[in-house]
Amino acid sequence: MGNMIARRTLIAKKREGGLDLIDIGAKRDALRVKLIGRFLDEKRQHPWKDALTGLLADYGEGGLYNLYALSPRNVSGDWPGLFREALEAWDKFLPHLRPDVHHKGHLMRLPFLNSPFFLHNGRPMVSKALRVAGLTTLGDVCGGGGSGGGVVLYLNKQKL
Repeated sequence: MGNMIARRTLIAKKREGGLDLIDIGAKRDALRVKLIGRFLDEKRQHPWKDALTGLLADYGEGGLYNLYALSPRNVSGDWPGLFREALEAWDKFLPHLRPDVHHKGHLMRLPFLNSPFFLHNGRPMVSKALRVAGLTTLGDVCGGGGSGGGVVLYLNKQKL
């Protein structure tokens, strides 16, 4: 066997003692997240978007909002390779996102189970019983199917 070079050395900048090569794994993840971004763009229509929408429909009625609650650990094994890879890349990217909520309706449609946006003791909430009962979005729990049901919500100390 020949000499081995650590991956970090291969991708490190030359001034740091590396070879300044492209990180193929990071590049692949970036392209997969870009695919998710195209899916989230409501103006784009493609056959692959319909396929992904069908896969997401198995995880609740939230449509594209289901992406905020899914992780590769809780999807079935029958997802096609490209979509599974996109979901794995999205799972790495998602903790760095914050929802852009402009009104109560946006917030009420966000899934709260297994979501990085709604934490209990620093961890995402997981409940098979709530998922089976169809209580997956904040609106489902607050009542009224997203209207808030008399619950007062605050975001950054401002009433929504």
